[in-house]
Amino acid sequence: MVSVLSILVSVLLAPVPLLGRAPEGGGTLTSALIKAAERGETAQVRRLLDHGVPVEARDAEDFTALQRASQRGNVPVMRLLITHHARVDARNPRRQTALIVAARAAQPGAIRVLLDAGADVNAREDNGATALVEAAGAGPAAPRRTAAVNELLMRGTDVNAHDAITRTTALLWAAMWNNADVLKLLLDHGAAVNVRSWMGGETPLMFAAENGSEKSVRRLLAHGADPHLRDNDGRTAYDWAVQGRHPAIARLLKQWTSRSRAGRWTARTTTSASCPSPTPLPGDGRRRPQRFDRSLHPPRHWEIRDEVAHGRQLPCWEWRS
Repeated sequence: MVSVLSILVSVLLAPVPLLGRAPEGGGTLTSALIKAAERGETAQVRRLLDHGVPVEARDAEDFTALQRASQRGNVPVMRLLITHHARVDARNPRRQTALIVAARAAQPGAIRVLLDAGADVNAREDNGATALVEAAGAGPAAPRRTAAVNELLMRGTDVNAHDAITRTTALLWAAMWNNADVLKLLLDHGAAVNVRSWMGGETPLMFAAENGSEKSVRRLLAHGADPHLRDNDGRTAYDWAVQGRHPAIARLLKQWTSRSRAGRWTARTTTSASCPSPTPLPGDGRRRPQRFDRSLHPPRHWEIRDEVAHGRQLPCWEWRS
């Protein structure tokens, strides 16, 4: 005689769907859960979970339902899965967490939900890349990708993290993909501006020059990019601009490199508020203040002052040769 328990098990695992829509790519309720999560079918996901389908169920590629929902940016489904105790830092075969998957797909809403749920912002996949590296390096410029990078930066991710194989940082990726808005965000959060690629020794300035992005070139120079650096073949950013057939950028770099490299920013105090606020100086003291474009002015005898706050004297940086 067939027991009641065996009948229940056969019903739960039956290939014919209980809930009105046949799952694609498989007949079990496990695959139905993951497909519903991927499609953003919140009600279907809730019913499957209520029927006892494990929240940590995995598909043929070993992705969890939360990872698939994160990949598509299905925020309501993600919140439901997290409420049912889905592990936010579960890994797939590439050791990617849901956050890394969401960052690679440029899903800022999904990133926000995962970080609010306690996801590790600096988790690394099997090649050592973090979510920030994936967000900056997985595709061309788009407002959604910029928003994804901003979400990660606002949560304290390591701006200079790189993968373990090519040692490529997010700033290098942004310059390679010509993502000017992402590049600005990274620079404003203190990204190392003269970092080099592992393969050819290129800097972000070289990639920006080759891509013809004058906006990115100016931003990099304003944040201390060194136009005198050479790649492994002896080429400077100027040579990259010439190679990319961008004469305006080549002229800009030539003018910049023709100026004296002597000098540094030194600190004193002032009560004047005639100039914009400076950015923090790095260890070598050569970084220039925000919004002060030295390509437009001679480097000598210019002062950048903080705004005055209630008459107090505040730091001021002065370029001295």
